[in-house]
Amino acid sequence: MKVNCCPAIFILSVFTLQLLRAAPPERSVSPSQQFIIYGANGAWRGAVSELAERTKANFLALLRRPDRWKTPVLINLQLSQANPPKIPPAALRFSQTGFGLKLQLDFTVARDVDSSLVERALLRAILLEMIYRNQPDIAPGTPYVQPPDWLLDGVLALTPGRDRRPLVEALLLSDKIMPLEKLLRPTSISGLDSPARLLYRAYSFALVQLLVDATGGPARLAHYIDNLSRASTDPLADLKAQFPVFNGGAEKTWRSGVVRLGATQSYQLLTFAETERHLGE
Repeated sequence: MKVNCCPAIFILSVFTLQLLRAAPPERSVSPSQQFIIYGANGAWRGAVSELAERTKANFLALLRRPDRWKTPVLINLQLSQANPPKIPPAALRFSQTGFGLKLQLDFTVARDVDSSLVERALLRAILLEMIYRNQPDIAPGTPYVQPPDWLLDGVLALTPGRDRRPLVEALLLSDKIMPLEKLLRPTSISGLDSPARLLYRAYSFALVQLLVDATGGPARLAHYIDNLSRASTDPLADLKAQFPVFNGGAEKTWRSGVVRLGATQSYQLLTFAETERHLGE
């Protein structure tokens, strides 16, 4: 008796294809379990997991605060294509769902990826989770407050082992100190050229260092971040509310802090000859 096995093979093939399509994408979970990473390969997922955990650990050490995350961060990695469309290398999606807040980061990864952009995007997601940690029931459509750019740049500049020499030199060579109100003002940093971007980073570093060095600085900075979702339209007033050091004259305190920081850091980071040259200039 001749058995026709073609239909059976066809059915098996279709069933196998459906199983493959239904299989969940490969993922990796970071040691703290806050970062769930999909896509790319195991090496890329491991590298992003390590960077995310290190970025969070450095930030928490700066605030002297334990890790108490509540909302996970979903990270999707997509390998760069030969002729990729014009899409940003990092995109952060923050929304309210029926199950609470959702934080999702989409990265386009390649061999020449700028790790500083990835680190900055990760810190932004970490900050957003902290800002809205105790507000899980926000109504859909409510606009979200983004972490200020000066806070992102300043925190990253204070990362242990980071080369701050270019920032110190930018402070020393600046013709005049940027007013504090201008630094706190929302700025489109993407429109700044390279020297202006470096100077903005330098003043951001100076401000966060000044805040951390103030009496009770780390705790006050953490409390300031916790209240960012309720920030007013006056960022200087919000800063004064958390840091009494500015109440006696914000601009005077700011200028004195920048001068003091520039002088102190120059002796720590520059050689004697470099310091003499900058003082002469």
